[in-house]
Amino acid sequence: MYDLLVALKNIISRKVVNIQTLRQPISAGDTTIYVRSAKRFDPRSDIVIYRDGEGEAEKKTIQTVVDWQTLELTTPISDNYDTSSGRVQNLFEGVNWVRAVYIGDPPVIPRYPAITIYGRTRESEWLTLDSTKETFDVDISVYIEASMYEKGYEYVLKLTKSIETTLFHNFYPLVSPHCETQLTEDVSDTDIIIRVDEDNLNRQFLWFFVENDRYTRVARPCQYRENGVIELVMSMGVPFSAGDDVIFPGRHFYDTRARSTVYGSVVKDSLLWGSRISYFATEEVLRMNIFYEAINRP
Repeated sequence: MYDLLVALKNIISRKVVNIQTLRQPISAGDTTIYVRSAKRFDPRSDIVIYRDGEGEAEKKTIQTVVDWQTLELTTPISDNYDTSSGRVQNLFEGVNWVRAVYIGDPPVIPRYPAITIYGRTRESEWLTLDSTKETFDVDISVYIEASMYEKGYEYVLKLTKSIETTLFHNFYPLVSPHCETQLTEDVSDTDIIIRVDEDNLNRQFLWFFVENDRYTRVARPCQYRENGVIELVMSMGVPFSAGDDVIFPGRHFYDTRARSTVYGSVVKDSLLWGSRISYFATEEVLRMNIFYEAINRP
């Protein structure tokens, strides 16, 4: 369960909330910042720059999205931020940003808006003679202070919809353990031969991901050759570069989505607007019937 919750937190933080780490430190006076991925930022939109774990942030406006890693701001930054704790995030309605994404559902949350991810149940049943179906039920909650009323309720609705949409993917989430290697040569959109770092190549998997900051594609190998060469069943469809990630998932989730959602007010340490998404993830687990010792002897 824990690895699934960590994977869900990573997806929500990166793809819904759009919390981005820094590729380079920021110095006071800078107007250009370099982030992990700029593809979910828009020109003229508002962002906040802050240190992880702190409640204060600088509000800035994006002048231009220069490329997939670079933002140009309209005004200089006032403080210094390093790559270990510096964060950049979209600002919603000019006033709000998600202050934290928690694993678990703490009774007291110091700052709102906040998102919690709570593992509720796991069920197991036979799927085939050699595998079981493991179903994980998770509650994902969105909280915002009720004092904001209409804007707060609108925020809850939009953020909840974004979470539901983002988590509706068969191949999500990517849960540990998994193996990673990198492309050693550029790949065009029509190539069916790719070359990877052979030191971390896992030849046992029937499919894998190739991804960079712009794209993720599922690839199926026709055959594994020597020296890290993989022949694909079909071309990648988009170009990739040497150094891009190749990921071999170690767990197979084949049905993952939000089952239902409820909205309303809730009391934690104060009155809040909120929503609770009931999410499930279904995984196939191989259970090979191998006997390691005698079954009818002491």
